[in-house]
Parts: sequence; structure tokens; C-alpha cells
Amino acid sequence: MLRRSFLVLATVAASVALGLNAWASPAAPSKIAFQSNREGRFQVYVMNADGGDVLRLTNSTGEK
Repeated sequence: MLRRSFLVLATVAASVALGLNAWASPAAPSKIAFQSNREGRFQVYVMNADGGDVLRLTNSTGEK
């Protein structure tokens, strides 16, 4: 249940981040939101479509 809540919250956070960026500049590059465990815990990230400017949106500690 906690994992499902985290994923829903992370999806909403990514959607808001992507939406605000698109409204700020019509010429903004396309963004990709993704989940990765590159730091040992699953986190949600957003990056430019070309793979640059990776930004972590969450800070999951993995604790219940």
C-alpha cells in the first residue's frame, strides 16, 4: 500500500513539474519522467528528451 501511494504521489509530482515547465516557455524541450534505482532506492526523475539535465523529483528512504 505504501509503495502504491508513493508511486501515485511521484506521478503527480512529475506531472506538475512537467506541466509548469511547459507553461513557462512554449519553446521548452520535451521532458521524460522515469523511475530508477540508480542510487539504491527507487526514485522518480525527469530529464530532457536528449538525456541531459536529469533532475531527481523524489527522495524515498525506503522506510515504512
